[in-house]
Amino acid sequence: MILRGTPQEPERLVYKSDSIWIDYHPLEVLREKNPEIDGVLNSLFPWQYSTNWRGYSGTWQIINDSLFLVKLESDKWGKVIKLEKVFDISRINKNRVFAYWYSSNIYAQYGELLGHTNDFMVESVYTGSFSCKIVSGVVFSIKINYKSNREIDLLKKRFQTERDTMVCLVVNEYPKLIANERTYDISELDEFISRQVIKSEKRLTCTERTYISVLVEKDGTVSRIENLRPSSNLNCKKAAIRIVELLTKWTPGKVNGRIVRTKIIISFGEKKKL
Repeated sequence: MILRGTPQEPERLVYKSDSIWIDYHPLEVLREKNPEIDGVLNSLFPWQYSTNWRGYSGTWQIINDSLFLVKLESDKWGKVIKLEKVFDISRINKNRVFAYWYSSNIYAQYGELLGHTNDFMVESVYTGSFSCKIVSGVVFSIKINYKSNREIDLLKKRFQTERDTMVCLVVNEYPKLIANERTYDISELDEFISRQVIKSEKRLTCTERTYISVLVEKDGTVSRIENLRPSSNLNCKKAAIRIVELLTKWTPGKVNGRIVRTKIIISFGEKKKL
């Protein structure tokens, strides 16, 4: 038995005009029952990720109270795979396959996405839920339930607060230091800091590699600077103070165009030789 503990990429279920992400994999049930289908899928989707051992993503649709497979996409390239490469042509009708082999109760989030929990297993939270019962491909008891307006308002406030206070270590656009009437990219900080320390009146030479953590707020100000590796070397202490005096104004970091609080690590001093 193979244990695959990484959460897997969801499948897509189309119900009326809505697309629902489901943590169910109907084709895998057929794969376990049918060695021929298993062999075909292994040959078509050899490329696997830890988050998608299937190697593919399926789109399913409820049509007239029946469940159909309507699309298969390669996980590596996102390429659409023709259904006739997996199924006998007699099983395909109007470019879809009736899921005659599948029986399960399906539960999923539904409606508007409100946010994501910060728990160990990150979970998306929506305004409602979807459930149905499937027996040999026939769909029964479809239910859609929504949270109360009060609960939705409380969740929106909670996720907004978390977004406002969240600190990011990895961003699409890193903060840039504003100094000497220009901006310095994150990749230019080492050189900039070295020049400023050397230019100081006492020509501070730090003989130990030192690391400073800088928290850049959304408005570009710095709210917290921490010395991650305090040094007993007096020159290193003075150099750290000198550098802190320089790191006062930044352009903020961004994630997908949204301004966020960003923590960056700045290093200076001599590197140890290995």
